[in-house]
Amino acid sequence: MKNKELKKNKKIDWVVILALLIGILLFALFNSGSDSAESFVASAFMLFFQGLMVCLPIIMIYLAIRLAFKRNEKKNMRFEVVDNIDYYRDNLGELSPGLISLMTDLDIEDDKDITAMILHLKSKNIINIQGNNSIIINKNYDNSSLTGSDLAFLDWIRTRQHQELQTWKRLIEKEAYQAGYIQPKDKGITGCLFPILIELVIVILLVILGSLIFGFNGSNLFWLIFELILFVILFITMFYFPIFKFVYFITSNLSQAKVKRTKLGNQLTEKICAMKNFIHDFGNLSEATKEHLVLWDYFLIYAVILEENEEIVNEISRCRNVNIHQFRIDKLNKE
Repeated sequence: MKNKELKKNKKIDWVVILALLIGILLFALFNSGSDSAESFVASAFMLFFQGLMVCLPIIMIYLAIRLAFKRNEKKNMRFEVVDNIDYYRDNLGELSPGLISLMTDLDIEDDKDITAMILHLKSKNIINIQGNNSIIINKNYDNSSLTGSDLAFLDWIRTRQHQELQTWKRLIEKEAYQAGYIQPKDKGITGCLFPILIELVIVILLVILGSLIFGFNGSNLFWLIFELILFVILFITMFYFPIFKFVYFITSNLSQAKVKRTKLGNQLTEKICAMKNFIHDFGNLSEATKEHLVLWDYFLIYAVILEENEEIVNEISRCRNVNIHQFRIDKLNKE
């Protein structure tokens, strides 16, 4: 069966790591005071080696944790195609913002989802935002259309207690179960063949590099420096890769989702993905279409949940004459 994946903006972690390695190298070069080329290379090599011995374990542990989270996040955003639709512009119904967020990546994100929930309750005239950015719950509000998770979110607004926020998230997941969108996931255990193959490749490369280094004839000093640096990196990696794999394995198993989508859940997620594509192209729509869409209360809420491009969200909020920043949780007063 064909799969699709909801896209997210990717942050590059390699830039930080590369900058750290370059910093170690520059430190080694500028602090290896020696007149002769051989002594300079030896001194710089030892300083670089010492810097790597300190930094490389930290880098590998960081990468293991980061890559495990990224891999699970990518898996959670992959769903099975049911109706094969790319664009969807109809109302999804008054689905809870938390439920929509849960179906996108099987998780709920505090900042944007809380903002969407505040917009959701504001559109129902359940709450108001005062001039000092404090949230006021209207008296005698109609709770006939509110779900259990909505009521739990109102409890969080009243108390601002972390446990109420966790109750809200648990109730969203419970409602998704009851609606038939998700089901428990069978956990799998990853094998050990891949790390063994990696270790073998590293050993082979070390043997090849070692033979090149010991056979150096003095013709290209810079090439020797490159080979020495690569040799040290591979040598250290050979010992620290098992640590990387262990940390990755633990993090991956602890961070993986405990649920998966049902066929009905995949069908809903496909519509949500198609809606995300439509919102992403909002700037290319005609003015008449934009004016029609902004009359739809939930369109801005969908944009907050699904669209990571702040310019698009701001454009939609401007068309609706809504100050979206007023609803950001970091702008609201904490009690």
